Parts: sequence; structure tokens; C-alpha cells
Amino acid sequence: MKIVVDRPPNYDDIVKVFPRAADKGVIFAYGDTVYCPSGPVFTPWLLAHEEVHSAQQSIDSPAVWWDEYLRDPKFRYEQELHAHAAELRAQATFNRNEWFRALHRTAHRLIADLYQYPEPPEGPNFRQALTDLQDVL
Repeated sequence: MKIVVDRPPNYDDIVKVFPRAADKGVIFAYGDTVYCPSGPVFTPWLLAHEEVHSAQQSIDSPAVWWDEYLRDPKFRYEQELHAHAAELRAQATFNRNEWFRALHRTAHRLIADLYQYPEPPEGPNFRQALTDLQDVL
């Protein structure tokens, strides 16, 4: 994967749907490139997360994937669920307490305001995120 300090080609469309996407530290996968508008802030688990999105986009095209991602919260959640599970796997630890904390941090990020999911019961809640993450691991 290429990593560039720049905005993705569809940045304006993303920010219209997700205003918090303009926050410092938010990164984007578009095709085989990870875009870091505020500079690279990478950990191995963030890279694992973005690699999943890159693979998801390769099924059709980045433009088609992003169109559905921006339009459909259920599609968005499903895509993020798998990317967050990869992120969690990359943080694998044999210490049960650390694993539990990593699972909880990841579940909170999965349902973060950034993603603009509908409020529960239509949208995911923390308990559902925990269960869904454990199911896909």
C-alpha cells in the first residue's frame, strides 16, 4: 500500500457526509493508497484496518465502494466491522486483561460518531459492536 500525505480524491464528498472526517488524524483508504491529510499517524493495527478497506474496494472499484459507503449505514457498518476486527487481530495479545481492553476500545471506535450511524435501535450500540467483533474474529 502507498501512504501519502494528502486528501483522497473524494474528500469533499466524504466530509459532506462525515464532518468529523476533517478532524486531525483521520485517514482514508482509496484503492491501494492510504491518504493522511494531517500527516502519517500509523500503527500496525491501523495499517491492518486500512488494508481491509483496500481489499474491499478492489472487488468492484474504489469509487463504487465509496458511493455505497457514504450512502448506506448498514453497508458502512459491515465494512467497518471487518476492518476493525483486522485492527483488533493486529493487536493480538495473550494477556487476557489487555485483550479485553483492546476489544472494548475497538468496539467504541467501531460505533464512533465519525461514522454517522443511526441512533439505536436502528443503528449499532456498544453491546452489539462487542458481540459482532467477537463473531467475526
